[in-house]
Formats: sequence, structure tokens, C-alpha cells
Amino acid sequence: MQGTQETYSPNRGEKPLQRSSTNNYDIWESKALRRKGQKGQFFSPPEGVEIWAPKGLSAILKKVFIPEDQELQGRGMIIYFERGPFSYAFGTIYSPVCVFGFKNLQLDRKLWNWVQRIKAELPTRTPLIIGTDANGHVGNAPMDVISRDDNVENLKPIGNHCPERENAHGAVLREFLEAADMVATNTHVASEAGHTWTGGRTTKHRVDYILMDRSLFVNGGHLKKDHTMHGKLRHSVGKLEGDHIPIRWTFTPQPWYTAPITLEGCD
Repeated sequence: MQGTQETYSPNRGEKPLQRSSTNNYDIWESKALRRKGQKGQFFSPPEGVEIWAPKGLSAILKKVFIPEDQELQGRGMIIYFERGPFSYAFGTIYSPVCVFGFKNLQLDRKLWNWVQRIKAELPTRTPLIIGTDANGHVGNAPMDVISRDDNVENLKPIGNHCPERENAHGAVLREFLEAADMVATNTHVASEAGHTWTGGRTTKHRVDYILMDRSLFVNGGHLKKDHTMHGKLRHSVGKLEGDHIPIRWTFTPQPWYTAPITLEGCD
């Protein structure tokens, strides 16, 4: 979840990373520092991210990563689970809005550079899945953008479905995906590739994505924009069915493969 608008105050003993729980879920929440405006009044910046995990997963939690840079507080979190030989990492990233020109562009680039650094710190072969409000439009890149991947047979980070004119934040997202060998899943699924956000005057864009390692995506799964969940979430807080639509990815279980035992003869 992104944009929870939650803050913390050190003088109250609060910390940027806080944990709570419900009957069925454990919740990790990364908050932004409570700030004062120019006139000394407190305000809540539109940052704050949460990850909800089913009960029991906390027993195999190994580490939670949040940015140390104050500018990035409340904009990103990655949690790493490990169980025996298997490990998994899940993240949530909330990019700044694509306005205010160069300032927010630099902040967005710094945020995705942080994600790339954390990904490099994870153990080899640990799959990473990220849900993001990237505030970026991708699909039709400017003519001077050339992919870093020379292998034309590889699955591209950005698919061909429902392309939009790429904006600055979209370019940063594309660069990250190519460097991290990841894909934006909903750009590769035709039925679910449309808009995820509705703004004023019925403006519609795709700004939300589920990102994952390319190898994980080709293993199979099912992507769905969850309109039922969206309606319940919006109505529960007394709002109309606008804003962002939740996206759900369901992994396809793969059969366990055991290599055959072979006996090698010797003279």
C-alpha cells in the first residue's frame, strides 16, 4: 500500500518503521518524519507505505529494508523472508508525483537507485516482487531511447499492451527494470494492461505496476485488476470509485522436479 500519509515523531519515541497486526495479518509500516511548514504548523506529507503479510510469515522474516535518507522516508520498503534453502523478497515503492520538474525527477531516480542497491544485497536467486505507484507512464518511448538489452529474443521490461507516451518517471522506471532484469507484469497482459488510476475530469492513466524478476514472470501466474476489492476499499472510507485500482498477481504452482539419479560407470 502506498500513500498512507502516516508520520512519526522522534520526540514521542516513535520510529520510521513500525509494526502492528490484525487477526489474520502482520503489518509493517514505513512512515515519514512529521514536519513543520513555513508557518510552524505540522502537516502530513503524502508518503507512507505498508506491507501486509499473512500471519506466520513473521516467523521466517530475516530483514526489513527502509531508506535511511530522510527525503526517501515513507516512500519504500522491502522485506526479506528466508526458510531453509528458499528466500523471497517483497517491496512497495511510492514515487513522487511527476510534477515540480527536475526536483521530483531526481528524487524518483534516487528512490529507484535505492531499490537497485537493496536488490544487489539480497542473496543470489532471491526473487523480488514489487508493487508500486510509480507515477510513470510507459509504453511508447521517445525515439532516442535505446534498450540496453542487445538480445532481441529476451522478454522486454515493458510490454506492448496499452502503451502510453513515456514521461520522465516512466523513463526512470524503464531504466531500473532493464538494469535489474525485471518486468512490469501488467504491460504484458493484454486484458489487464489498461489504466489503474482515475483523476479529475475522468483523466485515466496507468501508473501502478507489479514488478518482478523476468525469470519469475515466465514461470507463470495470473494477473487481475481487482475491481471488487477496489470498490470495498473506497466505500469503506466513504469515497467514490476513482483513484487507484488494486492489482493482484497469483502465482502458478510449479511441479517439484527431482533430477534422476544416474550411475556413472568407470573402468
